[in-house]
Amino acid sequence: MKRSPLKIGSRGSRLALVQAHQVGKALLTVDPHLTLTYVIIRTTGDHLRKNSVAALGGKGIFVKEIEEALVQGKIDMAVHSMKDVPATLEKNLILAAVLKRTTSRDVFLSFRYASLERLPKEGVVATGSIRRKIHVLEAHPALRVVMVRGNVDTRIQKLKEGHFDALILAEAAIQRLNLAHDLFCQPLHWIPAVGQGTIGIEICRNRKDLVRLLSNINHVKTFHEVTLERFFMKIMQGGCAMPLGAKVFCKGQDFFLTTFIGTLDAKKILRHKIRGLLKNAEGLISKLCQRIMKEGGRDILESVIRGAKKSS
Repeated sequence: MKRSPLKIGSRGSRLALVQAHQVGKALLTVDPHLTLTYVIIRTTGDHLRKNSVAALGGKGIFVKEIEEALVQGKIDMAVHSMKDVPATLEKNLILAAVLKRTTSRDVFLSFRYASLERLPKEGVVATGSIRRKIHVLEAHPALRVVMVRGNVDTRIQKLKEGHFDALILAEAAIQRLNLAHDLFCQPLHWIPAVGQGTIGIEICRNRKDLVRLLSNINHVKTFHEVTLERFFMKIMQGGCAMPLGAKVFCKGQDFFLTTFIGTLDAKKILRHKIRGLLKNAEGLISKLCQRIMKEGGRDILESVIRGAKKSS
């Protein structure tokens, strides 16, 4: 009996489609007889590019319409950049699998300067991330940081046209789009956004057939790491509009977590590291979050929320 095509939902940017096809390729290695179709869905974040992510509500603006298509049965699975996915999913949806994360780093890009350190005083650095803005200002307070929206190709075109001197993006995006050949690229060893560099596949909870299929392409180590990063974000009530980052590394039965949170002017930065057994991870992360809040994390997050409300 002929099987119906599996419909894979994705945003329409070149990066999003590369990632969707990467998932499709992985699925075809498991079952070469699958028929796949790709459905492009425009999200709130794609429509309202002049608004800041914070003003639009942060995480969720790049996945809401795709999740609605899942629930309505218009697509079978959704492919996301995990850094765009809210910490709490809709009750009928689950994260079924993630592909192996190759890099979670940020990267400095410029057509004129070889590194952040080479930028002139008051040089202009563009980013779409509050966390990256804080990292830049902490290390180089004389630089100017401007916020920019748009897909990767749009941002790089603006860089080429001279709208700013440098651009900070996710290294994984540059690798997937093969864009590094004509740019100065400096990997930045900052604490990344939660889930950065990871491709995730979301499905409806009742699709047991897809749970079994996707288990074959799930990278278990990355799944554990991203799950714990997202747990940290959930407890901290954070999102891509919040000035926080987290990176988990799992090895055997152990985990290692590094976290970051800072004020918008970069004058107060809180960094923490913890390690422990995977089986105790959620308890240890919950205690860390309580500690961060007591040390000023709550004030930092509340100030960002107030700022977002004023600008909306």
